[in-house]
Amino acid sequence: MYDIFIMDMGGNADNVQVLTERFPHAKIVRYYDNHLDTIKRCVSRSRTKFCWVISSCCDYTNFDFDFRRSEEHTSELQS
Repeated sequence: MYDIFIMDMGGNADNVQVLTERFPHAKIVRYYDNHLDTIKRCVSRSRTKFCWVISSCCDYTNFDFDFRRSEEHTSELQS
């Protein structure tokens, strides 16, 4: 299991609640200014080799959080 960070985009409290119930270990982070800086902040706080940074305004009902990159692609950013 990787760390999960939920970017709180504001105005999506119901979805944040659904995500935190599904992933109780997830950390909620505020979205400031731009995605890159927010993602960098999450990566610096991660305690696992990889992490998921997800948005409070997206539906992850059918998202596969068990997905793992192949070794030759582990240094790439997946969006």
